[in-house]
Amino acid sequence: MTINFATGFSDISNQEKAVHRLTGFIQSGNIPHALLFSGMEGIGKKKTALVFAKALNCQTIARRQATARQPVEPCGICRPCKKIAAGHHPDVIVVEPEQSRIKISAIRDLGHTLAVKPYEALQRVVVIDQAQAMNPQAGNSLLKLLEEPPAGTILILIAVNTYSLLPTVVSRCQQVSFKPIPDHALAEYLIQKGISPEKAKILGKLANGSFSRAEDLAGTEWLQRREWVIRIFERLGDDRQGDRRVALSMAFSEMLAKDRDGIVDVLELLTSWFRDMAVVKGGSENVINMDLIPRIRQAAQRCSTMAVLSNIDRLETARKKIEANANIRLTMDVMLMNLFLGFRG
Repeated sequence: MTINFATGFSDISNQEKAVHRLTGFIQSGNIPHALLFSGMEGIGKKKTALVFAKALNCQTIARRQATARQPVEPCGICRPCKKIAAGHHPDVIVVEPEQSRIKISAIRDLGHTLAVKPYEALQRVVVIDQAQAMNPQAGNSLLKLLEEPPAGTILILIAVNTYSLLPTVVSRCQQVSFKPIPDHALAEYLIQKGISPEKAKILGKLANGSFSRAEDLAGTEWLQRREWVIRIFERLGDDRQGDRRVALSMAFSEMLAKDRDGIVDVLELLTSWFRDMAVVKGGSENVINMDLIPRIRQAAQRCSTMAVLSNIDRLETARKKIEANANIRLTMDVMLMNLFLGFRG
């Protein structure tokens, strides 16, 4: 298991409230048997869970617990810290989806493992990553573990939100919320990765609060892809194109349908474009695509506010259909024709 690991709590960026709550658990000695970390993808939930596991098992922290309210930053150099950082600690268990699902067999196997005493940990820690990927049977199986928690074991569920989990599972966990990362922090992060400040500022805005999203955007030709998509929509909004706009819509639909892996990204890009149009029409310039404000203003003049908002709804509907495995080509055809008609709304 490869872990993109933070050394300690001080390396967890922009999650002060969550870190304060977790360190408070350790300092008080009142550690819940089950925690639920919730928040959008790519903001440090898994890293924080593993730092928490280090702090619970750090030998340096354990030796000084006799003194009240000592710092709980893991040392990073003791044997448990090093083994957890390397992903080799036998009592720090990470459960992840297989083919986008966590099945009941994985939770049953976990139950068998937890029935045996920890090998060496002060506190055994189980991290269930993307817990929203559990099917109902897996959720009910996990509920049994939460109702009768194994001694010396902390379970940490990581999920995008709480409503995607069984309410009975949520009710048995102490919730720790994680917030989106500010645009400026994402830009600084990308600059440290070698991205130019100008490009980092744009991608930081487009990343929508997520470190992993920022990395994905920086690692692809995202800005060129954005330019290609927006140019097509500018042509669709140009009355001089006449009847050619229908053919252009269908050709664009065909191209999108061939790239199933990238289609959700395109839908998010278009959503940000129309969202920016709505913002500009409202008199603000607090846009996502901040380097394209003149073009956003020009596009906004060709749509009524109602049409812009309707187009955002159409994009969201298309995204949900794609995620539900609807026919991609048919979904794109219908969506693009509706967006095309909306230009003159």
